[in-house]
Amino acid sequence: MEWNGIYSFLEKEYTKIIDNKGVKKMSVHKAITEHVNNQNKKINHFLSLDHLREMYINEALTLCKAGKPFTTEKINEVTHQINDLARQGIIPTRKLVTDEMVRGFALKNQ
Repeated sequence: MEWNGIYSFLEKEYTKIIDNKGVKKMSVHKAITEHVNNQNKKINHFLSLDHLREMYINEALTLCKAGKPFTTEKINEVTHQINDLARQGIIPTRKLVTDEMVRGFALKNQ
């Protein structure tokens, strides 16, 4: 979509009720700023969750390599949160992690 199309879309999309007197249009600049800020919040939330997921994966790998019991429960809890966020758009999904995946990666990287 070219810029003129985006501008027209936003101009139509961001019409809001301001008060009881009627409908006023939000400025396109303000609408774009609001949209970008919302997208930025989603991206930052994703980055935090993805970092946490990687920490849990590394923890499971360390335990597995040491021959200790491990679980993928925390990994997949965060993965579900990421995938819920991804349904809102812009954020990539992540695959659920199985015990077999952790064991396979640990064996391959010893």
